Amino acid sequence: MQIQEALIEVKAKHAIQVRNVHLSKQEKIDLYKQEAWLRIYKPRPDCETYTSDEHMVECVEYRSEQLRKFEFAYRKLDIN
Repeated sequence: MQIQEALIEVKAKHAIQVRNVHLSKQEKIDLYKQEAWLRIYKPRPDCETYTSDEHMVECVEYRSEQLRKFEFAYRKLDIN
């Protein structure tokens, strides 16, 4: 089973590399930014399951605020 999982992971990484060759510079920058966001962002533990509409709004607002902070920090890095 571990060998099969490893092969699937290698094939997936290879497919991503092949796809990345055909991306424009801006598409690559956007992809890197998205990957960075997905690695950094950690949802609030209480937001895995919404308990009410108000709770859902709080969780969405929290995510939006974290994304805004990430975007600000990303722009300051000027890695484009």
